[in-house]
Amino acid sequence: MHWVWKISNKMEKIIISSVIFFCLHGVSWALRDNMPKDLQEYMKKTEYCEYLTGEWDSDLSDERKRLLEDEINIYCKKANELFYELKEKYKDDPRKMEIINKHSELIRYYTEKPIE
Repeated sequence: MHWVWKISNKMEKIIISSVIFFCLHGVSWALRDNMPKDLQEYMKKTEYCEYLTGEWDSDLSDERKRLLEDEINIYCKKANELFYELKEKYKDDPRKMEIINKHSELIRYYTEKPIE
């Protein structure tokens, strides 16, 4: 009977962890929905830029490398442009500037113009 308690205790921890995760994830989405569209676009572009650069590998076929490089150039370049536009636009809003700067870390090494 003792082993049943251990399994139940583990299940309880899993359930509690799952509930906390989904609650926090929901808060994250709710916060994103309340943000201006241009800031949402910037966040999506920086996240996709990071994803694409993580997909690049020297073992890929030349065609796949070329396709990835094309997409990286599109999304990372746009994210970089948005960084400077939004930095100027929201310079007096500390909350938005924190988000802008945090997401700039995702594109810092993948842009033509250095992030400042």
